[in-house]
Amino acid sequence: MHNLKAYQLAIELNQNCSQLGLTGELRQQLERAVLSIALNLAEGTGRGGKDRLYHFRIAYGSCCEVKACLTIANHPLFQKADRLGGMIYQLLQRPGRGP
Repeated sequence: MHNLKAYQLAIELNQNCSQLGLTGELRQQLERAVLSIALNLAEGTGRGGKDRLYHFRIAYGSCCEVKACLTIANHPLFQKADRLGGMIYQLLQRPGRGP
């Protein structure tokens, strides 16, 4: 798992987002979505075939949600989320075989 750069960046983004100081529903939504990215990348890495791709797709959708939250908050972490989205997109194009 530690070899997967997208997973490492997702963990980093999760830690960054937890320190933003947002409040209310936007904070809750951002926290759920950013956690979903890391968890689905982890689960997808441990699976093969269609299951692997399924979890990478969910991670990509959650990343899009994080980018929307960061756009609403007008926060520069959007750039990191956008980079992560590109990495996940590459995983979708070449998901590999899995374990």
